[in-house]
Amino acid sequence: MSKPKIKTIFLIFGDDLNPEYISNELTILPTRTWKKNDPIEGRNVIRKESHWEISTEYEESYSVMDQLNQIYQQLHSKTREIKAILERTNSEAKFEIVIKIIDKETPALVLEKGIIDFASSLGASFDIDILI
Repeated sequence: MSKPKIKTIFLIFGDDLNPEYISNELTILPTRTWKKNDPIEGRNVIRKESHWEISTEYEESYSVMDQLNQIYQQLHSKTREIKAILERTNSEAKFEIVIKIIDKETPALVLEKGIIDFASSLGASFDIDILI
């Protein structure tokens, strides 16, 4: 049997957001960025807001904390900088967890106190997608 595959994403999004500014302030290279009004490739639609994210790749795992900790390790020492970015740019932060169920195997969906406290300090939300 194969393990479930999990990907985690931390993103900052908003109308008046400059992704390059975030990268410079955090000294972190993002996984993906886009700006408000950029076209969405392959569709006749434009982006409604700007976006900066870092993410893990899909990895086989039985615990979402394995992937969340990878993101947390990059960001927890930059809490003050992230808060300042969110305030200056009137933006929001979010964690996304994407779980691909493989062979009916499911992971533990436990969020440890450290990640909850960190997300709360940023006013960040969690979005969890389960793909079957």
